[in-house]
Amino acid sequence: MKKKKVLVVGLGRFGSEIVAALWKSAGIETIAVDSSAEAVDEVKSVADAAFVGDGTDPRVLRGIGAAEADVAVVTFGENFEGTVLCVAELKRIGVSEIVARAATASTANVLLAVGATRVVQLEREMGRRVALELVTPIAAELLEFAHAHQLYPWLAAGPLVGSTLAEAELRKRHGITVLGHRTAAAAASTRFEVAGPNYRIAKGDVLMLVGETSAIQRFVTQMGE
Repeated sequence: MKKKKVLVVGLGRFGSEIVAALWKSAGIETIAVDSSAEAVDEVKSVADAAFVGDGTDPRVLRGIGAAEADVAVVTFGENFEGTVLCVAELKRIGVSEIVARAATASTANVLLAVGATRVVQLEREMGRRVALELVTPIAAELLEFAHAHQLYPWLAAGPLVGSTLAEAELRKRHGITVLGHRTAAAAASTRFEVAGPNYRIAKGDVLMLVGETSAIQRFVTQMGE
């Protein structure tokens, strides 16, 4: 399966944390850019590529291959003008999913208008999360579980093709659970079907896996991706 390419523009605390978190996720190729050489140096070990440059400059974005990104995350919310310029250029060059950080609701609306597909207001979202944890104790456990686990759509290939789920013993051998599957011939919009123990893995089928991030990474490596 082709790796999903994510571009992170801006390497402050927020952007650097995103790069580090993506590094732990299987199937993600991360590209980072920031005008600070020091900030770039700090993420080089956890990014596939890291560049020093002005992420608001269209020439820089073109030069680092931003047009090839599946997702772009623009993190410097305090610099509203720069964020707008960056989002608009990413939209213009054809990036389909653009996540931008905003300081206020009004700036969030502007960013959505110029091309962002999602806007993040950190203080607002963190406030909601803390409130949820306080009101519903079990929610904190679910959030902690989600933080340590990963959903991964695996394109079936390799030694497990031809085996049933019972024979593959993914839970026992790899610590992974199969939530569902979609046949190779099905359209991408088709819903996943529940996979029973007698389901036989076919090459090209997509299996929706869930497991600890480290377990998913080991499995993907062993399967040759």
